[in-house]
Amino acid sequence: MLLNILKHETLPTIPSGSGIELVNGIIYIIGDDSEILFGLNHELRVIHQVELFKAPEKKDGRIPKPLKTDFESMVSFDINGYPHLFVAGSGSVLPQRGMGYLVKLPTSYNKKHIVWEKDLNSLYRLITSHPDFESPELNIEASFIAKDHFYFINRAGEQLIRYPLPEMIEFLQGHTESTPFPEIFLLEIPALNGLTFACSGACYFNDTVYITASCEDTDNAYDDGEILGSAIGTFSLNALPERGREKNTANKIKVENMTPVLNNDGKSMISKWESICIYEQDKDGTLAALAVADPDDGTSELFLLEITP
Repeated sequence: MLLNILKHETLPTIPSGSGIELVNGIIYIIGDDSEILFGLNHELRVIHQVELFKAPEKKDGRIPKPLKTDFESMVSFDINGYPHLFVAGSGSVLPQRGMGYLVKLPTSYNKKHIVWEKDLNSLYRLITSHPDFESPELNIEASFIAKDHFYFINRAGEQLIRYPLPEMIEFLQGHTESTPFPEIFLLEIPALNGLTFACSGACYFNDTVYITASCEDTDNAYDDGEILGSAIGTFSLNALPERGREKNTANKIKVENMTPVLNNDGKSMISKWESICIYEQDKDGTLAALAVADPDDGTSELFLLEITP
């Protein structure tokens, strides 16, 4: 797999970018220490600032670490034909990092963003109490939708967590009192150039899951560490059983095509790529994608890139 970065921009007014989606021509970005969902046009001008909740405290536009909701994943999907986004906290510290927000996006009939808060603590506790949850901690870093299923990826332990999409939508809309029960599969991300990488974001495109992964010098889900590099990899869902009870829990889904993110000089880019969104494929198979990175200085970095599978 080849990566070609076409454009690299700093977004000074968007803190700590951690999730990205492209919906109806609008680039949506969330940050892990912000209560705002940002919408950018093709000129990268912020045209929407959607307040998801009232921040208890802010300094220099960022929520202090002990108080932040830690948004790390975002996914787009339709409900009854209308576009929505779902933003989720990482779950690494409950209850404050166990909140999620369902956002109905503007349409030709309603130009407003409509926000619903959803407490995910019961969902996250059910994950950690699952007999297949063999991980030191919970740290949800990615979400995507594929083949009528909703997926989380737990960075700690590299676990793929699956739900039937209709059940998850009913839960997020508050139409059911029950909490969806997860199926848990294991991912295997290979080392790259002697470094160990862990998933930081994901998207699904044309039967393939693309992930961003980063190498960070830290031993837990709470503390940040020195960034040693980022990479992109892929895996297939074809080997997954229809139901979890048919699976062998020892089998791991192997991430392949691990490709480092490099600078123009061919050296590893010391940047934490947090999320990826693939939105187009050319006739020759080249993919057009957007990625967001967190430089940990109160800004975000946006990348426009081509991916040659």
